Amino acid sequence: MKQNIRTALASTIGVAPLLFCGAALAECSSSDASERYVLKGDVVVDNATQLVWARCSVGQRWSEATARCTGAAEKSTYDIAVNATLPAGWRLPTPDELNTIVVDGCENPAIDSKIFPGTAPDPYWAVDGEGCWIVNFGPGVTYGPNSYLCGYGNISAVRLIREQ
Repeated sequence: MKQNIRTALASTIGVAPLLFCGAALAECSSSDASERYVLKGDVVVDNATQLVWARCSVGQRWSEATARCTGAAEKSTYDIAVNATLPAGWRLPTPDELNTIVVDGCENPAIDSKIFPGTAPDPYWAVDGEGCWIVNFGPGVTYGPNSYLCGYGNISAVRLIREQ
């Protein structure tokens, strides 16, 4: 009987944060979205930067039926993220690139949720020649470069990008 209670408690604890996060995902969009972005199913072309973004975070799947990302974003350490085998042409964004999709005035997540549906208000990895960075899509704040961010078991989500 105790094992069933523990299992039920673990299930409840595991589900409660997901429900809370889901409730926090309010629709927020940028004022220039219709001119700036071209939606193409699971990708979006950013006319301002000429970059192509995956609409879903790594670990999520695009659903044509609902026009949404389903599932949860995978979170990984920096080493796993930068050394992962990615589909041809795809890469991690630089902090400057990732910051181009942060929307001022939006929080939890600080991103256009119509363009990037299902984005959790979590930190995402970014990389450049100086080291690792995090762009946190909760408040829309950038941290780095900082060696502490790269190690010590810190985990973050990943959104992929490629050239057009």
